[in-house]
Amino acid sequence: MGAVVALALIAGACSNGSPAASRSRQGPAPATTSPKRSLRVSVQRIGHLPAPLQDPAVASVGRSAYALGGLNAADFSVSTILKVLPGRVHSIGQLSLPTHDAAAVALGGKLYLFGGGHLTSYRTIERIDPATGSVTTVAQLPEPLSDVSAAVIGRTAYIVGGYTGASFSDQILSFSKGAVRVIGHLPIGLRYTAVAAAGGSLMIAGGLSVSGPTKAIYSFTPAAHRLTRIGTLPRPLMHASAAALGGALYIVGGLGRRLVPRRDILAVRMGGAVMRAGSLTQPLSDAGVSAQGGRIVVIGGRTRSGPVASVLTIVPAP
Repeated sequence: MGAVVALALIAGACSNGSPAASRSRQGPAPATTSPKRSLRVSVQRIGHLPAPLQDPAVASVGRSAYALGGLNAADFSVSTILKVLPGRVHSIGQLSLPTHDAAAVALGGKLYLFGGGHLTSYRTIERIDPATGSVTTVAQLPEPLSDVSAAVIGRTAYIVGGYTGASFSDQILSFSKGAVRVIGHLPIGLRYTAVAAAGGSLMIAGGLSVSGPTKAIYSFTPAAHRLTRIGTLPRPLMHASAAALGGALYIVGGLGRRLVPRRDILAVRMGGAVMRAGSLTQPLSDAGVSAQGGRIVVIGGRTRSGPVASVLTIVPAP
């Protein structure tokens, strides 16, 4: 990742070919309307990591969230697998390689880690047993990918965009029963998108294109292989994280054109309507986020001064 903060924020360890932050040209978007009811949330701090961490891949199994890899305060990739419970965090093992900017999901009680980067982008798909911490390489992506996002619908994981080490990917991949397939394409290559699954569709918001951060919100329906632009964020956004809660997509923090972390939590309805749902305890980008029952867990992230060690929870406001 290197020691230069601005470069680290835009490209992680994949700094070759970093784009200028100019406006993304994606054409007109449909207007959004205000939701009929409040989707507001509140935020609480529920713990601390052993050390500051940004860009971990995070997924939940049962009552526990797991943070896989990430970047430490010195901008070096780590290989630690952390089990995170309210008030308690401990290591359960090590990944095969140090990595950051990977994506993680839970399938069948196991964790799956897609891609990531260190000195290069990786093609590996690894399965982690949360009971033992054991790590097994189970498949390969069609090409190396870091800065990637993923979500689960049913028994299938979907991997969106990313950086190959040379170009921005526009692919939407499916992973099921050990097999990887290309099942769709974004209009442009994107990395650092905010992605979650709700109502049988993937919701894909923002991200970094070769022209800079974007405002577009897409819905992808795997059953129909159909991608539809459904809305527009209030401003261009990248390096945000997302999870679904109560049928809505919640986008946590992120960076705009000026590379300043944001504290906004945005809620996006299935139809594309966007509202500001709450605020983080501090401006944050590059956090690890996972839905867990009726809450969202936020692990680590980066402020303007560097990575943080906080563990937060986002819950519906009373």
